[in-house]
Amino acid sequence: YMGEYSRRMSRQFPQGYQSVSAEDLDNQPYDNVIDDECDDENVKFSVAQTMFDWPFSVLFVFHAAALCVTALVASLRSYDAPDPSKGMFDYEERNEVFQMAIVCCVIALVLSIFWIVLVFQLTHHFVASVLVTAVATCVMMSVVFVFVGTLWECLISFVIGAIAVWYALHVREAFALSSSILKLSIQILRLFPLAVIVAVFAGIIQLLWAAVSVFVILTAMLKGRSASIVSIVLMSWIMFWVTQVTKYVIHSIVAYVVLIWYFTHETGLPLHTLQSAVKRTFSSSFGSICFASMLIAPVQSFRQILVFARKSNIGVLTALASCCMSVMDRPIRFANVYAISHFAMYNKPFNVSGDDVWTALRTRGVDALTRHELTSSAVVLLSVVSGVFTALCGGLWATQHEDLDVPIITTICFLCGYSVVRVVVEVIEASVAAVLVGYAEDPEILSRSDPIAFAKIREGCCVQNDRL
Repeated sequence: YMGEYSRRMSRQFPQGYQSVSAEDLDNQPYDNVIDDECDDENVKFSVAQTMFDWPFSVLFVFHAAALCVTALVASLRSYDAPDPSKGMFDYEERNEVFQMAIVCCVIALVLSIFWIVLVFQLTHHFVASVLVTAVATCVMMSVVFVFVGTLWECLISFVIGAIAVWYALHVREAFALSSSILKLSIQILRLFPLAVIVAVFAGIIQLLWAAVSVFVILTAMLKGRSASIVSIVLMSWIMFWVTQVTKYVIHSIVAYVVLIWYFTHETGLPLHTLQSAVKRTFSSSFGSICFASMLIAPVQSFRQILVFARKSNIGVLTALASCCMSVMDRPIRFANVYAISHFAMYNKPFNVSGDDVWTALRTRGVDALTRHELTSSAVVLLSVVSGVFTALCGGLWATQHEDLDVPIITTICFLCGYSVVRVVVEVIEASVAAVLVGYAEDPEILSRSDPIAFAKIREGCCVQNDRL
């Protein structure tokens, strides 16, 4: 008790303070003991009594439950095809495609575990290994599609491979920076292996969700039924939203664990860290996660389009993109993935966390670095490569059946594989994002715990801001 009291008093009075005896302290009323954590409105890892952004969690549960009920009704309903000219699959074909989708999901889950093991074993060369794997996969796909696919599939694989080669050459200078940050992140995750197990468990949940979603979509496309484009788009949107929520749940849990280590490892880690992270994620932060899952991916995709348009040097297009960037500055600013780490630490609503964390990142100059850090790109590329592999498996299987639509089955298998892997490997991206948020909050801690990573981040911030 005296040690805790001394620690808090030393933070309040860094120039020194009058110590008291244990006997005098016991005789004091508790109100006289200075507790800076109670006075600070931005206290880290506090227990919140309010569930922020709760309407979005209610909306999310309603949509997910509606799709599950639809799947249950579709599985119990008898099949009839009064007009076989409508739809794409008959009853037997639907079941076969559904089984193939499940097989692709299982393959993707195994691949995601393999990728996690690879990251832990090849931390220094992870980014380069991912780029080489992407190029090799695209070359293999191009060769396969020359013999068993269509010209468009072959060209798409070739273009993706060419983009991967160009990207590797363009960002090779950032390999050392990304490797240093990733190395620290993996060292932290080694202390919390249960966080990785939770990510794999989330991958299993995503597997089950992908199976439910595919079953509903295939049922809507049965022969004799005329499902509208709007209904299929709506079901696809629900599938996407649940996938994003599952992914950001993992992000929030891992970010909480990494930031707990970042700010407390010098004085001693608290007990039951992972349990506290899970409890906070599914209580006060769940509404914010549902809100973030609706906005981050669309807004950031729109932002990338605007950035590309601004760099195109086409007069009207550049001016229009600049105008849109100025109008959309606020939503683009707060709809960022680093806000999840921030509200996991401070228990704030999503929009407030977005503004606060972006202000902190800009203050430290980390905002320019986040656009050149390669771990997030490598994680996305891993998911794409896994999706392409599962699409290849599904496409080769579909070519053995003359009546099946190969492009649609290939697309379904790709989405299943991509979504499962993307959820599991989010543990990597979340740990790196949390380290950057911790650095933006207090870089001196990183300078003591990992001087090499601190020097790399500081150097990267200076280089990127000089380029700007």
